[in-house]
Order: sequence, then C-alpha cells, then structure tokens
Amino acid sequence: MGESGCGKTTFGRAVLRLVEPSGGKIVFDGKDILSIPPAQLRGIRKQMQIVFQDPYSSLDPRMTVERIVGEGFAIHGPPESISKNVKFAQRERIHQLIEQVGLSDDHMSRLPHEFSGGQKQRIALARALALEPDFVVLDEPTSALDVSVQAQVLNLLKRLQGKFGLTYLFISHDLSVVAHMSDRIAVMYLGKIIELAPVMEFLNNAKHPYTQALIASIPIPDPKLRKERKGIEGEVPSPINPPNGCRFHPRCSLAFGDCGWEGRDLVPFMIEHEKMLDPKHPMAKHIEKLRQEPFAAIADLKTGSKPDVVKEWLQSWTSELRKTVPMLDALVAVDRISGNKHILVRCRSGRIPADLLAKQFLNLLNPQVEYRERGNPLFGLIANAELDGEKVIIEAGQGKTDSAVEFVTNFVKRLRKTTNPELKALSDIRKIESGRIEVKFREGKMPVKKTAVELAKRIEDAFESDRSSKFYNMLLSVKATRNGVTLKVLGPDDNWDNLASELKSYFSGSIKKNDWIDKAVSGIAIKSAKGPEDSVAMKLKKSSEPDLVDIGNSHLVACRLCTKSACDIETQ
Repeated sequence: MGESGCGKTTFGRAVLRLVEPSGGKIVFDGKDILSIPPAQLRGIRKQMQIVFQDPYSSLDPRMTVERIVGEGFAIHGPPESISKNVKFAQRERIHQLIEQVGLSDDHMSRLPHEFSGGQKQRIALARALALEPDFVVLDEPTSALDVSVQAQVLNLLKRLQGKFGLTYLFISHDLSVVAHMSDRIAVMYLGKIIELAPVMEFLNNAKHPYTQALIASIPIPDPKLRKERKGIEGEVPSPINPPNGCRFHPRCSLAFGDCGWEGRDLVPFMIEHEKMLDPKHPMAKHIEKLRQEPFAAIADLKTGSKPDVVKEWLQSWTSELRKTVPMLDALVAVDRISGNKHILVRCRSGRIPADLLAKQFLNLLNPQVEYRERGNPLFGLIANAELDGEKVIIEAGQGKTDSAVEFVTNFVKRLRKTTNPELKALSDIRKIESGRIEVKFREGKMPVKKTAVELAKRIEDAFESDRSSKFYNMLLSVKATRNGVTLKVLGPDDNWDNLASELKSYFSGSIKKNDWIDKAVSGIAIKSAKGPEDSVAMKLKKSSEPDLVDIGNSHLVACRLCTKSACDIETQ
C-alpha cells in the first residue's frame, strides 16, 4: 500500500515481468524468474495472473464474456477434462468460472458494456482464475467501485482464496481494505518498501513515521472517539529525482541529521524561514543569490562583499539553530569557495583488461543465476563455472550443452542492454570438450562518459569519504562530464593547488597498480569556469538510503531511527 504514484502498480507488473526490472530478483515457487529467458516464460505465466485496476478498460468491448474468460485457453491450451470434446470441456469450465464469481449462464453471450462496474470486475476475476493459477496480483480491484459493491467483491475474493488456496498480492491505497484482505502488509513510498510486517503487528506497532501517519489518518466512525489528525506536510517529491538518504525525510516530523539532507532542503529554508534575501535581513547586502548543490547550499556574494563576514554569520546562525532544526545537524562545513574555477580531471576511454571482464562476468553469473540451488530452474543445466584467465569455463549438465549455450548468450545480451554495456567485449561463446563451454573475452572499451562516472566515484572514495584524507568533507560538485570529472574544494586558494597536486600524485602512483580506471586519466589542471568569484558554501554530510532491518516478530523497517538492537520510534 501507499500513496498514488508511489510505484505500486509498476511493482505488481514487474513481479509478473509485464515490465522488465533493471535489477534484483523475483523468486516464485523457489525459482528466480528473472533468470528464465522470455521464450520460456509461458509455462510460468499460467501460474501467475493479474486483475487490473480499471474494469472498464481491461475488458475488450468487442468480445463476449465467454470469449473473454476463455482467452487463456486459446493461448495455453484447453482445460483438463474427461471429455474428448475440447469445445465442450472449455465451455463447461467457463460456465463453472462464471458461477464461481457470482454470475449466471445468461451473461456468457453478453458484451462488457451491458454490465455494471462490479460485474465487470467479477468477469476479470473469472478470466484470471481460468488457468488455475497459484498467485494473483490484484491491482486496486475495488478502487473504481461503489462502497457496497466493494464489499461484495472483497468477500468474493476471500471466499475464492480459501476455496482454491490462492496467494494474493493485493495492491491498494486504502489501509482498511488492505488490513481486511492481507496476512502481511508492505508500505511503499517513492518506489521503495519502507515497512513490512504481519497485519496485527503492523496495525498495533507501526514504526516508520510515514506508516504512523497513514494509520493516524484512518477516520473513526464514532463522534465520541474522534482524534486529532495531523496530516503529512509538504508535497510528494518527484520519483524521477527522489531525495537523498531516507526518501521520506523532507516531510518527516522525526527527521534528524543522518536522514540525508540536501541543498534543495536547505536553500528553501534559508529563503522562506530565515528570509536571507529580504532587504531588511543583515545578510541581504552581502548575498546576491542562494543556489543549491546536491549536498550543499551556496551563497553567491555581491561585488565587494567579504566572504569571511558571511562565513562567520552563517556559522553563528547555524550553531544557534542546530538543536531545533534537524537539517542543520547534518552540516559538516561552512567555508568560502571560488565559483569561477574548478579542477578538471580529464580522462579517455577506459580499457578494461580481458581477464578483469571475465572475472566480472563470473561474479555476475554466480549470484544472479544461483544454478547450484536445487530449486532453481537452471539446476542441472549448469553444473559449475570457473575462471581461466580471460575465459570462463562452464560445465553443462549431461546432455544440456546446447541449452546452456543458449542461456549464457541470452544472459549476456540482457546485461549488455541494462547494466553492463562493457560486456560487448565478449568475443566468443563455444562448445569445447564434451559438456563444457568456453566464454572468452577480449579487451573491453568503456565509453568516456561512463569511465568518467567510475572515475568520479573513485575520487569521492579516496578524497571525500576517507576520514584519513586531508580533504575529508571538503570537496564540492564532483561531477562526471563528457570528457572527465570536475570538482571544487572548500577553503582558501592554497587548497586548490594542494588538491591538484594530491590528485596528480594519487593517479601517477595508481598507474603502477595497473588499474584501468586510473590509467584512463589523461591530465589534471585548474580551469576557469562561469560563476561568481567569491561564494560561501554550507556543506551537508551524505547519507545512504536506509536498508530494511528486522526488529523482531518478522517486522522489517527502513528508517534511521530503527536498528537491529532497538527501535526508538514510539507509536503515535
């Protein structure tokens, strides 16, 4: 469950592979269905069905009910029956399905426009049950229906679940409906699951602030028991560019310094709350404008203004408000910065050694495929895989060499299209000895832009994130460009020369280690750039996205306030 637009429907479609996920696993009946080639998915699809949200658009208006419900038989074959007459067996099965969802034989020859919304959803449910699936995705099946009809459909779903032993993935934004239908509840916010728990544990002991707010918003149908309900403040951020760290922190009343604050949080606070650009504010005569960086707020100064004056005022202001404004607790530095220059670390296309690509391929194959697990569909297809220099030697199961070659070829194609384009350096996949396959690589070429992305990560890890570095928490605007990486450094001009010298020393030393990313560096220099000569930056610490943590009773929460040892949030 979750707000509209949080990704619930996309999640349901991804589980069925109606849209292709970019990563992760989808384990169904002990099998990772992402490892199954598209051509072999048909057998799995019989076991996994979906009822769509809108009954008015999910049914073909030109088909009768009989054809709609029997559509699955046209694709997967007729139902099992003692009768040798296929048409009779199919019609008999459709008749049973129509009765099971509360309709009658008279409805079989009618078209969808002749039915109400509730009846249309019953038809869609009959279609989903036709192939006797084990798992059904119910994508808000009652959201387009009247309240009285909703109750009928929900009761029907519960009855059919008990009768046929179905497993439902029930998607909704209505907590009361979800609680009625579910054994476990997962809450999604901006495309991520932030809490997962059994129903009663969820309702009585919700931990995530977002979940608490959702539960508090449920109306109580008793005027004497009315409660004060405080809504969630602020607008839902864009899922295309979600907040850093915890995605809920800009709207969270319990957020603190480690939640992942950014420049886009701090700059509006400085403008709207502190009103620093108001002519009456003491800093208005010094600050030309305030702008945001991913992890910093930048105050560009007017001509003739002294950076030290603004720096001292901001330091004093932040120290006064730290205890009352959680965002300012994430502040790690306030210092001057030159806006009219940057350091450019220029790079060329990266040349990835063949043996490194072979090792990378093997590392991708082992955890994603899990062919050694008995429940995996590839168990017996691939027996083993080992690294041999620039080659990976794969042992296929007895008599399954051709199938293994086909799988490996499709596996590489999927990686090339999604996350690993460098695997285009694959030179050959061929059968060698009996039951053995050789996957051979040549030297790979990484495009300059992607090499720059990897180089930016390397610089951040070595200089910005390493506590032993002289430039720890002092780098700003580390950006991958078309021809390299640009970055800036806080503090006086001497810091720029020192950083450039440190970078040259680091990469000249790394070349001896034969690291392909570092070898791609072709030059380091301080360059002029567009921007004000003097600015003052307020640097915020970075924070990773919190993982789901089990706090006991099968209750998982993704929140900085919750740890394995304790959960400090009290149900409100």
